[in-house]
Amino acid sequence: MDDHFPIQSLEVAGTYKAFPSAVRGKLLDIRNLIYTIATSNEAIGTIEECLKWNQVSYLTKSPKSGTTIRLGYKPQTGQYAIYVPCTTTLIEDTKEMAPQGFNYEKNRALLFSVDAELPIPLVSEFLFRALTYHKKRKNL
Repeated sequence: MDDHFPIQSLEVAGTYKAFPSAVRGKLLDIRNLIYTIATSNEAIGTIEECLKWNQVSYLTKSPKSGTTIRLGYKPQTGQYAIYVPCTTTLIEDTKEMAPQGFNYEKNRALLFSVDAELPIPLVSEFLFRALTYHKKRKNL
């Protein structure tokens, strides 16, 4: 984990600690991307890290520029995931832009195998679009 973005909540830290180590490393990489993207773009604003539905969640707070991003693990399949609200168009838009880029769970998640390399450029683009989702929707 990057020391620039320490986990502030004991509940969030405990949730990360409960993941298998290989999954924890991948999810912490995604967490680091979220904070790196947010701090490199003033329009995104501050990020709140919390638990929602027992999953680590990231919300844009000031301003409310993006939609909620949740990170999770599916032990039954051995996959980890980036979840977004199913009411957004993020997954559908991503399917159009990168049909082979990810495994998808309906209109709610991107799924990843623990054994596969995380596609950083595609994930970064997806996270940026999630972190600016409401801002872009207002400009339509």
